[in-house]
Amino acid sequence: MTKVKTPPANRIYDVDGYWLRAACVCVKDHSENEVLLITSSSRADKWIVPGGKMELNEAPEFCAMREALEEGGAVGRIGRYLGTFDNDDRRHRTKVFVLFVQRLEDDYEDKDRRKRKWFSLEEAQKVLCGFKPIQAKYLVALKQTQSNSNETSTSDTLSPSQSEQKNCKM
Repeated sequence: MTKVKTPPANRIYDVDGYWLRAACVCVKDHSENEVLLITSSSRADKWIVPGGKMELNEAPEFCAMREALEEGGAVGRIGRYLGTFDNDDRRHRTKVFVLFVQRLEDDYEDKDRRKRKWFSLEEAQKVLCGFKPIQAKYLVALKQTQSNSNETSTSDTLSPSQSEQKNCKM
């Protein structure tokens, strides 16, 4: 299967001009100690969290689940909302959710261009810090909300400071 990229004209933007995206932190089980990462489509040696653009009239939760399936073959149950994360440089605004993975499909859309791998939470954070520090912040939110996992996080939009992005000290 070949993934078709949506032209910029078909992207959905909010009132602030941010491109709307959604992502899933895919966890192996309710201990939330292992996270599924996928390789970047542009840099096969770099790992990322599955996520992508929202489609017209698509709920963020469904977008996040769709992206996890298309990019990593992850099928599961959507969990709590971790927050909205801004990437001011790229003008992205990403709503992030937990996905409790029930199975990994062998045949999925990006299987020929992406690898997938389970990482410990700590290792995933280190890997993301080097390439996608904003995505490392998703894992900080995961850790911070673990004790309150029965409550839905309604935190404001999160944006790591420049020092956090540079040093990934989260």
